[in-house]
Amino acid sequence: MFDLKLDSIVQMLVDHELDRQTPTKILNDGNYQRPGIYLPIILKASENYHQYKSEYIRIFMLFTGDTSVFYVTDFDSIEDIPNDAWINTSNHNSCWRSDGFQFFHDIQIKLCKNINPNIAPVKLYTEAKFSIGGTYPIKHCIVTYKNNIEDNYGYKIVNIEPIR
Repeated sequence: MFDLKLDSIVQMLVDHELDRQTPTKILNDGNYQRPGIYLPIILKASENYHQYKSEYIRIFMLFTGDTSVFYVTDFDSIEDIPNDAWINTSNHNSCWRSDGFQFFHDIQIKLCKNINPNIAPVKLYTEAKFSIGGTYPIKHCIVTYKNNIEDNYGYKIVNIEPIR
């Protein structure tokens, strides 16, 4: 089987789907608003292909602007996610492809340790799925966000409005 990098696939999908041409709106309350996309990813780790013992984690990733990256874990649907649960990992067009995805490694290590802490993660079977219920994974939305005054770097999500 070919070995594919999850972050490369996600980057390709974002490049294809994210509207970077629409300028940011500055709202009357000082918040920003811009088109975005989100996608669910299910990461799974097993001791072997037959999956006698396995663990999984669901991640939602959100992208907006040029390019801000957010993620959240352990929620079943986008509607269940409180705005303050989103973690902002990158806000720069030049480096979102590297620092925006560093959390994948930490999650993989955590999953693998939960399966068998005595086996190196490279020896475990891992997989990622994008589609939930056979539907196209990427959904478009309007993202309202504000400056994160706690760290003077990132953004905080104010609202995500799915476009149906």
